[in-house]
Amino acid sequence: MKKQIRRDIVTGISITLGLLLGAEIILRVYAKLKWSPVLSWEWQIVDSELVARLKPGFKSEALKINSLGFRGEEISIEKPKNIFRIVVMGDSVPFGFLSKNSFPEELQNILNFRKPRGSPWHFEVVNTGVPGYTSWQVLKMFKKDVISLKPDLLLIYVGLNDIWSHNPFNPKSKATDFINTICRKVYIVKFMFKLLEHSQTSLFLRKDFEERKRMLESFYPAYFAENLRNIVKEAKKINCKVVFLTLPTTLHLKNNPKKKIQFPSLGSNPELYLLLWSRYDHALKEISTQEKIYLIDLVKELRKIPEASKLFMDDTHFNEKGNRTIAEVIYKNLLGFGLF
Repeated sequence: MKKQIRRDIVTGISITLGLLLGAEIILRVYAKLKWSPVLSWEWQIVDSELVARLKPGFKSEALKINSLGFRGEEISIEKPKNIFRIVVMGDSVPFGFLSKNSFPEELQNILNFRKPRGSPWHFEVVNTGVPGYTSWQVLKMFKKDVISLKPDLLLIYVGLNDIWSHNPFNPKSKATDFINTICRKVYIVKFMFKLLEHSQTSLFLRKDFEERKRMLESFYPAYFAENLRNIVKEAKKINCKVVFLTLPTTLHLKNNPKKKIQFPSLGSNPELYLLLWSRYDHALKEISTQEKIYLIDLVKELRKIPEASKLFMDDTHFNEKGNRTIAEVIYKNLLGFGLF
């Protein structure tokens, strides 16, 4: 009798947990689909070459997209003689995801407000950032849409989605954003990852920490680097100067909120995650040196700011104050470079 009761209890608990897991996965998958730029965001449309892009002419209380499909005010393709045109390219961070402002917009305001009296220039900062973009999409967009704008200066902030979409331990196997989202957001999956990490039986985590660490220390994101080099190559053809921006997160900062980040091949280990992140920053710095182009180390700059974690709305995206702060940092560095 007691064995039957215990069996029934175990069965009941198992069924309950199974139903909870199924419900959570369904909800998370639904949330993922609702967050998919191709399927849901009303300000994005499908693009046959770029996968997705911003919807030209879209307007709402918090967001305005011009007729060329860029966030911000209307601009002409042909550059007026008195315009110094800066184009910012990248992903959801320069776009200003879920923020009423963006750092390109704030940079334009600063440049025009503080320009020397009598300056012949009016500064125009074009925000071509698109949520979800990786380096290959930025390269494609540069060739397709940006060259015709004849920019004087190109700011590149890209790499977040490259990091999330490529497995550093198996470059031939491309991780998907869907899998990464499930790992980051489904609590039961997070719990299972923790158990697997401790048991060392996970297919993803079978390498011990030290071995994975050694592999990351020698990892080079060749695909990412090749795309960046090609962007620089194309920019030089039109005499456009290029500035790379490194990629800060809250994990780079002291006294950060210690948010849990799940990555299929790294689990929730922040040391490994930051090590992977540093390899992409290393590639940016290496190319900057080799190609003799400018680089603004935003990671280093933000570490100088007290309570810099308050400039983020999540692990990687800036809030409104953060966008204003980043614009200030970029402005000061551009002045130091003597680019205008």
